[in-house]
Amino acid sequence: MLTVFFTCAPIPLMKISPWWYFAVISMSGVFAVTFSVIFAYVADITQEHERSTAYGLVSATFAASLVTSPAIGAYLSENYGDTLVVILATAIALLDICFILVAVPESLPEKMRPASWGAPISWEQADPFAVSVLSCAILYYRPLGLQQ
Repeated sequence: MLTVFFTCAPIPLMKISPWWYFAVISMSGVFAVTFSVIFAYVADITQEHERSTAYGLVSATFAASLVTSPAIGAYLSENYGDTLVVILATAIALLDICFILVAVPESLPEKMRPASWGAPISWEQADPFAVSVLSCAILYYRPLGLQQ
C-alpha cells in the first residue's frame, strides 16, 4: 500500500509547486517498487502452474499503460490543458488506492501471520541502520570464509 501511495503522491504537486513535486518525487523513489510488490503478490495468490501466465498478464498491463498513458496524456493536454491531465491522473491514483483498500485481499494466510500482527513496533526493530550494518558485515566476511 505504501508503494502505491508514494508512487501516486507526487502527481498533484506537478501543478501546485515544482519544489514540492521534486521533494516528494525524490522521496517516492524509496517506496517505488510497485512492480516487485505486484509480482510478489501474484506469486502469493496463484498456483505454481498458473504463475507464468499471471506474470505475463501483469507485464502486459504495465507495458500497455506505459505505451498508452503518454499518448492519452499528450492528447488531453493539447486539447484541454495540463490541469485536466494532472486532475485525471490524481483521480485515477486515488481510485487505485481505494480499490486496493477495498477489493484486494491480504495474500498472507492467517496461519502464517505473526502473532504480534498490528502490535506496536519498537524503534530497535525498525532500525534500518542495524540491518544494513549486519548485511554489510555478512557480505564482507562471507568471501573470507568466516561464515558458519
